Amino acid sequence: MLALTAAEKMSTTPVMVWVKFGAIILAVIIALIVVRKILSINRYLILVVFVVGGSILMINWAYHRTEPRFMTPIIDAIAPFLPTGKGLEPPKLDTENPSRTPAKRGS
Repeated sequence: MLALTAAEKMSTTPVMVWVKFGAIILAVIIALIVVRKILSINRYLILVVFVVGGSILMINWAYHRTEPRFMTPIIDAIAPFLPTGKGLEPPKLDTENPSRTPAKRGS
């Protein structure tokens, strides 16, 4: 009786639920394969990739001043030594209406 009820519930489940479930399983399998491939790479190469990527991110933040709030003291310390965007200012938040997001530049 219980198996019949579960089978009936599964047959009435929308197809998109099964598609999403299959996509999640596929994503987990792909993630496991990628992690195993990354672990087989030389650890120094991984370190170099992360250092270069982090450096590019920090320089981009210093140039555009789009860093997260918790990173502002660190970016303020290194910003004088790096080029900055001409006329760029950090986006100002609307203090009267905090739910309003700042407008995108160049739009």
